[in-house]
Amino acid sequence: MRLRARAADRYARAIHDLAVSAGAVAEVARDLAAARRWTSDSGEFRGFLSNYLLPKAARLAVIETLMAPRLHSLTWQFVRFIESRRRLALLPDICASYGEQEDARQGILRARLGSAQPLATAERELLANRAAQKTGRRIEFQFVHAPELLGGYRLQIEDTVYDFSLAARLRLWRSRMVSDAV
Repeated sequence: MRLRARAADRYARAIHDLAVSAGAVAEVARDLAAARRWTSDSGEFRGFLSNYLLPKAARLAVIETLMAPRLHSLTWQFVRFIESRRRLALLPDICASYGEQEDARQGILRARLGSAQPLATAERELLANRAAQKTGRRIEFQFVHAPELLGGYRLQIEDTVYDFSLAARLRLWRSRMVSDAV
Protein backbone atom coordinates (compact mmCIF):
# COMPACT_ATOMS: atom_id res chain seq x y z
CA MET A 1 0.00 0.00 0.00
CA ARG A 2 1.35 3.41 -0.93
CA LEU A 3 1.67 5.96 1.84
CA ARG A 4 -0.41 9.03 1.17
CA ALA A 5 0.88 12.52 1.58
CA ARG A 6 -0.22 14.24 4.76
CA ALA A 7 -1.38 17.08 2.55
CA ALA A 8 -3.89 14.75 0.88
CA ASP A 9 -5.31 13.82 4.28
CA ARG A 10 -5.61 17.49 5.24
CA TYR A 11 -7.36 18.36 1.98
CA ALA A 12 -9.70 15.38 2.38
CA ARG A 13 -10.55 16.44 5.93
CA ALA A 14 -11.25 19.98 4.69
CA ILE A 15 -13.58 18.92 1.85
CA HIS A 16 -15.28 16.42 4.15
CA ASP A 17 -15.93 19.09 6.80
CA LEU A 18 -17.30 21.42 4.11
CA ALA A 19 -19.51 18.66 2.69
CA VAL A 20 -20.89 17.81 6.14
CA SER A 21 -21.71 21.45 6.88
CA ALA A 22 -23.29 21.91 3.42
CA GLY A 23 -25.25 18.66 3.64
CA ALA A 24 -23.59 17.39 0.47
CA VAL A 25 -21.63 14.42 1.81
CA ALA A 26 -23.19 11.90 -0.58
CA GLU A 27 -22.79 14.14 -3.63
CA VAL A 28 -19.14 14.89 -2.90
CA ALA A 29 -18.49 11.20 -2.14
CA ARG A 30 -20.03 10.26 -5.48
CA ASP A 31 -17.92 12.87 -7.30
CA LEU A 32 -14.69 11.82 -5.61
CA ALA A 33 -15.40 8.15 -6.29
CA ALA A 34 -15.86 9.02 -9.96
CA ALA A 35 -12.63 11.04 -9.95
CA ARG A 36 -10.81 8.12 -8.39
CA ARG A 37 -12.11 5.84 -11.17
CA TRP A 38 -11.01 8.35 -13.82
CA THR A 39 -7.49 8.40 -12.43
CA SER A 40 -7.26 4.64 -12.11
CA ASP A 41 -8.76 3.97 -15.56
CA SER A 42 -6.72 6.51 -17.47
CA GLY A 43 -2.96 6.76 -17.18
CA GLU A 44 -3.12 9.81 -19.45
CA PHE A 45 -5.44 11.62 -17.04
CA ARG A 46 -3.26 10.63 -14.09
CA GLY A 47 -0.23 11.98 -15.96
CA PHE A 48 -2.06 15.20 -16.79
CA LEU A 49 -2.82 15.83 -13.11
CA SER A 50 0.86 16.14 -12.26
CA ASN A 51 1.98 17.86 -15.49
CA TYR A 52 2.37 21.55 -14.78
CA LEU A 53 4.31 22.23 -17.98
CA LEU A 54 1.09 23.29 -19.69
CA PRO A 55 0.17 26.96 -19.34
CA LYS A 56 -2.14 27.65 -16.41
CA ALA A 57 -5.03 28.81 -18.62
CA ALA A 58 -4.80 25.70 -20.82
CA ARG A 59 -4.77 23.39 -17.79
CA LEU A 60 -7.77 25.13 -16.29
CA ALA A 61 -9.65 24.91 -19.60
CA VAL A 62 -9.00 21.16 -19.83
CA ILE A 63 -10.00 20.59 -16.22
CA GLU A 64 -13.15 22.66 -16.66
CA THR A 65 -14.12 20.78 -19.83
CA LEU A 66 -13.53 17.37 -18.27
CA MET A 67 -14.84 17.91 -14.76
CA ALA A 68 -17.09 20.93 -14.28
CA PRO A 69 -20.22 19.51 -15.94
CA ARG A 70 -19.93 16.25 -13.97
CA LEU A 71 -19.27 17.58 -10.47
CA HIS A 72 -21.38 19.05 -7.68
CA SER A 73 -20.65 22.75 -7.21
CA LEU A 74 -18.81 22.16 -3.91
CA THR A 75 -16.61 19.47 -5.45
CA TRP A 76 -15.92 21.68 -8.47
CA GLN A 77 -14.87 24.59 -6.22
CA PHE A 78 -12.60 22.23 -4.33
CA VAL A 79 -11.00 20.90 -7.54
CA ARG A 80 -10.36 24.47 -8.70
CA PHE A 81 -8.86 25.29 -5.30
CA ILE A 82 -6.42 22.38 -5.25
CA GLU A 83 -5.50 23.13 -8.87
CA SER A 84 -4.69 26.73 -7.86
CA ARG A 85 -2.34 25.27 -5.23
CA ARG A 86 -0.77 22.93 -7.82
CA ARG A 87 -1.92 19.92 -5.81
CA LEU A 88 -4.24 18.25 -8.31
CA ALA A 89 -1.86 15.27 -8.48
CA LEU A 90 -3.00 14.46 -4.93
CA LEU A 91 -6.58 13.92 -6.13
CA PRO A 92 -6.50 10.08 -6.04
CA ASP A 93 -5.13 10.14 -2.48
CA ILE A 94 -7.63 12.82 -1.45
CA CYS A 95 -10.44 10.64 -2.80
CA ALA A 96 -9.25 7.64 -0.75
CA SER A 97 -8.83 9.70 2.39
CA TYR A 98 -12.28 11.25 1.98
CA GLY A 99 -13.82 7.79 2.05
CA GLU A 100 -11.94 7.02 5.25
CA GLN A 101 -13.15 10.29 6.80
CA GLU A 102 -16.76 9.40 6.01
CA ASP A 103 -16.34 5.85 7.31
CA ALA A 104 -14.96 7.22 10.58
CA ARG A 105 -17.86 9.68 10.87
CA GLN A 106 -20.35 6.84 10.42
CA GLY A 107 -18.43 4.47 12.74
CA ILE A 108 -17.57 1.99 9.99
CA LEU A 109 -14.42 -0.12 9.94
CA ARG A 110 -13.23 -1.74 6.74
CA ALA A 111 -11.93 -5.26 7.10
CA ARG A 112 -10.45 -7.84 4.80
CA LEU A 113 -11.40 -11.46 5.32
CA GLY A 114 -9.44 -14.12 3.48
CA SER A 115 -10.36 -17.77 3.46
CA ALA A 116 -9.09 -20.85 1.67
CA GLN A 117 -12.63 -21.89 0.77
CA PRO A 118 -15.59 -19.61 0.08
CA LEU A 119 -17.48 -18.95 3.30
CA ALA A 120 -21.20 -19.55 3.58
CA THR A 121 -23.41 -16.54 4.29
CA ALA A 122 -24.05 -17.75 7.85
CA GLU A 123 -20.29 -17.98 8.51
CA ARG A 124 -19.73 -14.49 7.11
CA GLU A 125 -22.50 -13.07 9.30
CA LEU A 126 -21.16 -14.83 12.38
CA LEU A 127 -17.65 -13.41 11.80
CA ALA A 128 -19.10 -9.96 11.11
CA ASN A 129 -21.11 -10.03 14.34
CA ARG A 130 -18.13 -11.19 16.41
CA ALA A 131 -15.86 -8.54 14.87
CA ALA A 132 -18.48 -5.86 15.51
CA GLN A 133 -18.80 -6.96 19.15
CA LYS A 134 -15.03 -6.93 19.60
CA THR A 135 -14.55 -3.47 18.06
CA GLY A 136 -17.85 -1.85 19.02
CA ARG A 137 -18.21 -0.57 15.45
CA ARG A 138 -19.91 -1.72 12.28
CA ILE A 139 -17.61 -3.77 10.04
CA GLU A 140 -17.75 -3.85 6.26
CA PHE A 141 -15.88 -6.78 4.81
CA GLN A 142 -13.96 -7.32 1.64
CA PHE A 143 -13.95 -11.06 1.06
CA VAL A 144 -10.97 -12.60 -0.73
CA HIS A 145 -10.21 -16.12 -1.82
CA ALA A 146 -6.80 -17.05 -0.37
CA PRO A 147 -5.94 -20.69 -1.13
CA GLU A 148 -2.49 -20.27 0.45
CA LEU A 149 -4.22 -20.30 3.87
CA LEU A 150 -4.99 -24.03 3.34
CA GLY A 151 -7.97 -23.79 5.71
CA GLY A 152 -9.49 -21.42 8.24
CA TYR A 153 -9.39 -17.67 7.67
CA ARG A 154 -7.35 -14.49 8.13
CA LEU A 155 -9.07 -11.29 9.24
CA GLN A 156 -7.44 -7.88 8.93
CA ILE A 157 -9.07 -4.89 10.61
CA GLU A 158 -7.03 -1.77 10.01
CA ASP A 159 -3.48 -2.72 11.11
CA THR A 160 -4.45 -5.75 13.20
CA VAL A 161 -4.37 -9.23 11.69
CA TYR A 162 -6.14 -12.19 13.26
CA ASP A 163 -4.76 -15.30 11.57
CA PHE A 164 -6.80 -18.44 12.24
CA SER A 165 -5.56 -20.30 9.21
CA LEU A 166 -4.13 -23.77 8.91
CA ALA A 167 -1.01 -22.30 7.28
CA ALA A 168 -0.39 -20.12 10.38
CA ARG A 169 -0.81 -23.08 12.70
CA LEU A 170 1.61 -25.14 10.62
CA ARG A 171 4.18 -22.30 10.71
CA LEU A 172 3.79 -22.07 14.49
CA TRP A 173 4.13 -25.83 14.89
CA ARG A 174 7.22 -25.85 12.67
CA SER A 175 8.90 -23.04 14.62
CA ARG A 176 8.23 -24.86 17.91
CA MET A 177 9.71 -28.06 16.54
CA VAL A 178 12.81 -26.25 15.31
CA SER A 179 13.29 -24.39 18.61
CA ASP A 180 12.83 -27.64 20.58
CA ALA A 181 15.39 -29.39 18.37
CA VAL A 182 18.07 -26.78 19.03
